[in-house]
Amino acid sequence: MSKSNTNAFAYINKDEFTRFSSSGGAFLGIVSAFFALHKNEKCSVYGSQFNEDLSVSHGRALTFKEAVRFCGSKYVRSDCGKMYTEVQRDLNNGFYVLFSGTPCQVAALRSCLASKEVPDDRLLTVDIVCHGTPKAEFWLDYKHYLEKRENSKLKTYSFRYKPGGWKGYPVYAKFENGKSYVNTFGISRYIALFRKDLLMNNGCFNCQFPGKYQSDITIADFWGIELCMPDVDTKHGVSLMVFHNDNNEKLKEQLRHSSKLMRETKDETYIKYNHNLSKKTKKPENYDDFWRDYKDKGLEYVLKVYGDDNLKGRVKFSINHVIRKTGMLSLAKKIMHKA
Repeated sequence: MSKSNTNAFAYINKDEFTRFSSSGGAFLGIVSAFFALHKNEKCSVYGSQFNEDLSVSHGRALTFKEAVRFCGSKYVRSDCGKMYTEVQRDLNNGFYVLFSGTPCQVAALRSCLASKEVPDDRLLTVDIVCHGTPKAEFWLDYKHYLEKRENSKLKTYSFRYKPGGWKGYPVYAKFENGKSYVNTFGISRYIALFRKDLLMNNGCFNCQFPGKYQSDITIADFWGIELCMPDVDTKHGVSLMVFHNDNNEKLKEQLRHSSKLMRETKDETYIKYNHNLSKKTKKPENYDDFWRDYKDKGLEYVLKVYGDDNLKGRVKFSINHVIRKTGMLSLAKKIMHKA
């Protein structure tokens, strides 16, 4: 990432819709600014959404209120379907378009538009610092597993439940029978496997985009913010917002007007704490074993063997839960940083 054409900001949205975000509300801030800049023009926004069966796909929104459904982390590969064709149609029909997705999805869109010779001067692309995209088949299998355990349909699932704290990957599940759970051991095994990098598509380990983003803006949780900007209040989450070109000065100004915080970083230290900005995720040594066992022995087997669904795993989960609740982890990081 070249500093000559890249600048990064710590961002916190002051709007109430920030509560839908996993961190500081960067995505909704950008969407709001996008609609404000083109309030007298035709606009459309594309992003990933949960469907009724909790599968994940890309959708299209024509208003800010509709675009709220694209907010929040979804650790599942989103099915773009015919969205690239719809973006092409919108651009040809004079729309201003905001497309959000993973770096590879943004690259695929740009390649598609270039092959059809569709002008992209009215296109704004936003991607995420991507750790890798889990296979959709495993997520749906896990969802059915939770429903079987609860004997009820899963209505809502949050991979990053903000009321549970924006750090530590707290999860939330609500079932049709009215029961809901926040960051319990039983509903968090998917995230446990995700954090071990076992759920990713194999191609993610050969990702070509870290450090070579094709988007206009990249957003993420601002990991390491307490070390880069120790005076910033991180209680409700902070976003990292990286601009890759100088084409969006008007958007930046609009974002400043609607932000609780928008502070430019003094250097590129933030890259150190957000390593997928510059490095691809490393393939785990037991990755192939995991998928072979999943295919041959099923979901419950890999949850026990790889997802720590056992006594030792439960004890470890309880200890980590206490550490997160007391803030001991953040304190330890600060002490180590000063040392």
